[in-house]
Amino acid sequence: MNYRLLFILWCWLITSTSFSQQTITLSGEIPLQLTYTGSGTFNKTAIYNSTNGFIIDLAKSIDNISGIPIDFKIDSRGGGHNFLTVKGSNGNIGVGTLNPGYKLDVIGTIRSREIKVEMQGADFVFAENYGLMPLSELEAFVKMNKHLPQIEKASDMEAEGVELGALNSKLLQKIEELTLYVIELKKEIEQIKSSQDK
Repeated sequence: MNYRLLFILWCWLITSTSFSQQTITLSGEIPLQLTYTGSGTFNKTAIYNSTNGFIIDLAKSIDNISGIPIDFKIDSRGGGHNFLTVKGSNGNIGVGTLNPGYKLDVIGTIRSREIKVEMQGADFVFAENYGLMPLSELEAFVKMNKHLPQIEKASDMEAEGVELGALNSKLLQKIEELTLYVIELKKEIEQIKSSQDK
């Protein structure tokens, strides 16, 4: 039994008043575990600052019998600012949102030194049997659709966003196709020059 912790809690119970600046302070290597063992339900466990309104929530109605997973949340006391949410049901993390739909869901701008995205390359473009679209067909497609083949329309990107890995792979494919077009055009130019020299 941790008598030191029991003593601190006992002191807190007999000395706590509405005027105390620090109701309880734990320092050093003291483990602290709060366990709810009842059979009823409760809305949340919360730690908040009444001055600036910041709050740390173990939110969601929790039934100790059914074991409904809880959410961890840091926000303003009135709920106006959702700083951080961890969903107990799926482990999704949200910044600026209470209902993250992805493993990391951020409503706002992210600043990073580097982002590593797993993606597939596009070296298949250089395979001998790759069906490169003739330039005449490419021209007709662009005139009709106003975007490159296999690249989403701008309106779809704006409405739904893009997957960076898939988009980078497609852009690399188009760059490699462009390289093949340039090589073909160079050969045609050399043939024209050769015929003129004769």
